[in-house]
Amino acid sequence: MTMVHATQGPAPRFVVTQELVSRLTWVTLGALATLVIAGALWWIGSAFTIAFFRFLAGKPIDISAIMTARIYVGWYAIPVTFSAIEIAGWKVRGDLAFRIRRLASGVTGVDMSTTGYGLFVAIVGTYLPAIGIIRPVEWMVYAALVLAGLVAWWCTLAPERYIVESVGQLIENVKTIIFIVRGGSNGKATK
Repeated sequence: MTMVHATQGPAPRFVVTQELVSRLTWVTLGALATLVIAGALWWIGSAFTIAFFRFLAGKPIDISAIMTARIYVGWYAIPVTFSAIEIAGWKVRGDLAFRIRRLASGVTGVDMSTTGYGLFVAIVGTYLPAIGIIRPVEWMVYAALVLAGLVAWWCTLAPERYIVESVGQLIENVKTIIFIVRGGSNGKATK
């Protein structure tokens, strides 16, 4: 067995360069922008999920009230719970028992279905009448169904992943900044 001995002398210092600062800045801005966009996608998807469950509860579907949070905040427990299960199913899939993985997949399917249905009802019942189309023709209904399905797919599968990855990136950036501030740098910026 070979022993490796530490060299005597000062440890090498970390040098902050303009390139490092530039990259750290752009990566941070990119992560923040992704977080905002993904949060907006999640908010949209959650609004249509809430619309579906409000419909089941016999409440009026008022998308503007949902989007502007003029409803009881407890309704958001549904999409938040869906998201927590979906994130667990995505991040630790290999560590979960088969039945829990199946539950996570089922919740994802329910989330996508409720988002799609809520959006479909909003398109046909609110958005089309708002532009003067009270009785849409058949192709408009099918187009609304396809659009609702695509948006539901995107709003169900994308936002949580982008949010988790953006938060992870921001945490890494903060760790790097703390490292630099605590003396990981010799304080000399170079080009």
